[in-house]
Amino acid sequence: MNINGKHYQTIWVKQGDARVVQIIDQRRLPYQLVIEDLSTVDQTARAIREMHLRGAGLIGAAAGYGMYLAALNAPRHSTDAFMQALMAAGERLKATRPTAVNLEWAVRRQIEAIRAADGDSETRIQTAYDMAQAIADEDAEFCRRIGEHGVAIIEDISRRKKYERVPQESEALFRQMFENNRSVKLVVDPASGAIVRANQAASDFYGYSPAE
Repeated sequence: MNINGKHYQTIWVKQGDARVVQIIDQRRLPYQLVIEDLSTVDQTARAIREMHLRGAGLIGAAAGYGMYLAALNAPRHSTDAFMQALMAAGERLKATRPTAVNLEWAVRRQIEAIRAADGDSETRIQTAYDMAQAIADEDAEFCRRIGEHGVAIIEDISRRKKYERVPQESEALFRQMFENNRSVKLVVDPASGAIVRANQAASDFYGYSPAE
């Protein structure tokens, strides 16, 4: 998503402070852009449980970053204490959405990677960071590939539904949205966080009323 000329993903590590993970609070969309800081497992668990972020892939990515935050805050005097803290954090995260497959998978993937890491606590923290980034990047790539395949399916359905053909301008919009993940553009008032202008792709996709 392009906001004020800057490309955003749905979850990322705060620039200049690697101890903070940031998300877009989706409860406030489409009328306000709120960037939320997460610095503990409990904050991450609350964000998942109360649906500050949504979608199976994003919930998995949030769990991956939650485990990274757990590693940052885990005791470092012994490997056993460090891993016990991570296991407890993983259980707290999984309890937020017990049926969420991506969440459980991300927690398990983090624990396996951290347990297999050789070295001290700092090495394990770096492993957790790298794995969280990998999980988030993989989800973004999966979404892009779904879009690539999806636009062809939409076009095929449109061609076959002769009597309910989607207007050409709608086909073009779908193609633009799926082929270019930066086509949704917003302009946000820095003071209030209110969305003051949105391009046509954002208006049609998210239901914003103010359009460029």
